[in-house]
Amino acid sequence: EPFVPQPRPSEPPKVLIIDDSQDMRELLSLHLRNAGYRIVTAEDAVTAGHAVAESVPDLIICDFKMPFMDGVDFIAALRADATIPDIPVIFITTREHAAELAGKTFGFPLLTKPLVVDDLLARVAGQLRRYAEA
Repeated sequence: EPFVPQPRPSEPPKVLIIDDSQDMRELLSLHLRNAGYRIVTAEDAVTAGHAVAESVPDLIICDFKMPFMDGVDFIAALRADATIPDIPVIFITTREHAAELAGKTFGFPLLTKPLVVDDLLARVAGQLRRYAEA
């Protein structure tokens, strides 16, 4: 019989969580790890930039209000860098900042805190699927 190479098991998708709140990073990490994702976290745009340069994630969950640079400016900078592939993003913010962010999310979903875990997991899976099919 001819040898048929078996596909190697692929690693689970890697999600980069960017939020200046340690509690929020830990909470998101917990839920996403439990759902089978690999997690990298960053507390601001500077740390996140290093994380992306080191290893491009499959998805970014990005807070809007952060020190140094807000989430929209950070994602705009990533998208302007031709060396970085398009990465799906989910923006998160408080209800107070949701209106300010409306229309600035590059068409990516926006979830408001407090997050509903099922909504978050559905959005993560949906964004990963959309980009895998593109």
